[in-house]
Amino acid sequence: MSRALSISDVARYKPKTMPFDGKWDASFGKPEMAGSWIVWGKSGNGKTRFALQLCRYLSQFGRVAYDSLEEGLSLTMQKSIAEVGMSQASRRFILLDKEPIRDDIFTTQYFKEQVKRYLNGFVYDHATSQLIAQVLKMVQHKHRHDAAHTPTCLLERLERQKSPDIVVIDSLQYSGMTYADYRRLRDGFKGKLFVLISHASGSEPAGKVAGAIKFDANVKVFVEGYKAFPVSRYGGGAPFTIWEEGAERFYGVNNE
Repeated sequence: MSRALSISDVARYKPKTMPFDGKWDASFGKPEMAGSWIVWGKSGNGKTRFALQLCRYLSQFGRVAYDSLEEGLSLTMQKSIAEVGMSQASRRFILLDKEPIRDDIFTTQYFKEQVKRYLNGFVYDHATSQLIAQVLKMVQHKHRHDAAHTPTCLLERLERQKSPDIVVIDSLQYSGMTYADYRRLRDGFKGKLFVLISHASGSEPAGKVAGAIKFDANVKVFVEGYKAFPVSRYGGGAPFTIWEEGAERFYGVNNE
């Protein structure tokens, strides 16, 4: 539950920041390892390359998980990971092969729908709802704390000890996330950083959910022609060149 904070409380807050340097500092400042970023751009402009470069750099500051919902484990992803030198990140980077954000089998809403479907005429009141929630909680606890159990979804993975500090979701559209899902990630895991990759509609993120996340995100990055154009609440702001040769072809040799 949120609480009112005094000036002293605010002054004592010690955010976990990442000491970016060089061109990363010039573009993004020194961001906090919390909250969210959104990266968007059209296909073929360097969005995935930038996301993986970012993963490699962020791996200096914490464990990174890249949830590839579009490509998954594939030849193209293998080549992209190799091209950015991800081997240097070693065990601080993991690729999630199309891991869903949530497992609907283990949600209260799913249980409610099944009760209504199979028990026609069943009185569904507040007490029943509370009972279902309690039973579901016990099932989830047993299921998720089985040491031999492999996580079935991202939410389950993040609830475990020693879970990734930084999570990249590629893409927002393939994830099927709602804005409520996004808030659940952001507010439920306050000590983690979420980077959402989005398709583009013109020069804006595609869709209402992506648009809403853009307004909320601490760092917003538009990718076009192998350059990233950031707007960061942490400073920076300089355009970031993702691939020099590709940017020269798109903007001309003397691109700024």
